[in-house]
Amino acid sequence: MFIMTSINSTSLVFMEYENPSEQVVRMEPTLDFENFLQSSVNETTAYGPPVTQNTYWGWTGNLSFTYWDVTENEGIPDANVSSGIWPLSTEVFDLANGTYLIEVNTTDCWGDYSYNLFVEFDKSGFEKQFIIILIHVRSIETDLVVLAPAENLAGDPFHLVIPLGDSIDILFSYNDTEATNDYPGGLEGAYTEGYIGYYIESTLVQHPIELTENGNGFYKFTFDTTDEWLYLSIRETPISHKLYWNHLYVEFTLANSNTQECLIHINIIDIPTELVVDPWVEELTFEPGTNTIFVSLIDLWPTHSGVAIQNLNVTVESSDSSLVEVVSITEDSPEIGVYEIKLDHKVPASVQATILGSGCILSQIIYDQIVLTIKVEKDGYVGQNDLIPANLVAYGGGGWTIPPTILGIPILLVVGVLYIRNKRRIHGIEELPGNE
Repeated sequence: MFIMTSINSTSLVFMEYENPSEQVVRMEPTLDFENFLQSSVNETTAYGPPVTQNTYWGWTGNLSFTYWDVTENEGIPDANVSSGIWPLSTEVFDLANGTYLIEVNTTDCWGDYSYNLFVEFDKSGFEKQFIIILIHVRSIETDLVVLAPAENLAGDPFHLVIPLGDSIDILFSYNDTEATNDYPGGLEGAYTEGYIGYYIESTLVQHPIELTENGNGFYKFTFDTTDEWLYLSIRETPISHKLYWNHLYVEFTLANSNTQECLIHINIIDIPTELVVDPWVEELTFEPGTNTIFVSLIDLWPTHSGVAIQNLNVTVESSDSSLVEVVSITEDSPEIGVYEIKLDHKVPASVQATILGSGCILSQIIYDQIVLTIKVEKDGYVGQNDLIPANLVAYGGGGWTIPPTILGIPILLVVGVLYIRNKRRIHGIEELPGNE
């Protein structure tokens, strides 16, 4: 059997056997103070946010953790807290109630990478606790907005038309769509690259371009249609702008932000125009002798102020040159682009005889009609080709009279317009036989 006694505060254990011949064994137990103390600490736990956190680069904020005494069912303040995002350290704020705030600054990280945030809690008399949180730092969400003058839009900013001879500024807004730093805004300091490309004979020709940073996330490229390299083929020979579209490609890159790119189609066009004829009537009227009309080709592009175009190539044709012949075409007012066209109208003798034989007193007689074909052209402008009908007058102005005594009887004075023509329509214009 066992007998336990205490001598001078020393605990002794004697083992006495029933057989007297066996000796008594004395044992002196040893107390393990370290294990004793370990077994006497309070049970704890620790918890914080979900083990996986997603945030955008640039975010700075606090994550909340709690060090909890399970034994006493209360928070544990004043603990020794170690934390960090390898290989970076973090700052800890003790709220004195068992809650601890760990400040995380993602600007110390790289976008599109994952980091481990470790937090260790330790306090004498309490169990240690250790937590690891996985933080995934995303690159900043971005957007790219293209801005161009309204008159150059062919439906949207990614399809532009520019008149030959013009230049326009194309603006790009590279911006942050996430309110990471309290508000979305433009991204400055981006690395930009781009080129103008076009296909010639199935071969892609590329010309590098440079963008200018304007601040607040705006970047500018000036497309100038007068740049000679735009019209050089793969053989370095000039070609027409009408043979192809230009493709403007740009790319924006910034650390920890999503890259943006875009492709813009640019068509260099001839300048739209309008033909103006003076007098501006549906049908011209030519009297015998010299008749004069004026023509101008007006620039219709919205930003060109509707000016008349100079140095034009003007041609005029008459459908019947035996009746109306083009005498001259001169630039009457070179500074404003007005062209004077002189035409000679010759009344056939047979027409005069017919009118005289009619015995009528007439002030004006339209005996026929011709068509003038006016063609106005200039490189870089939309040419105009117009058909204008012209009535031919045998006698105009004061007319002529036949004295009543010629026939011996009074005659009825008739003042009017006599049409002597057999009409037929060709292309919507009345025309006499023989004028084809």
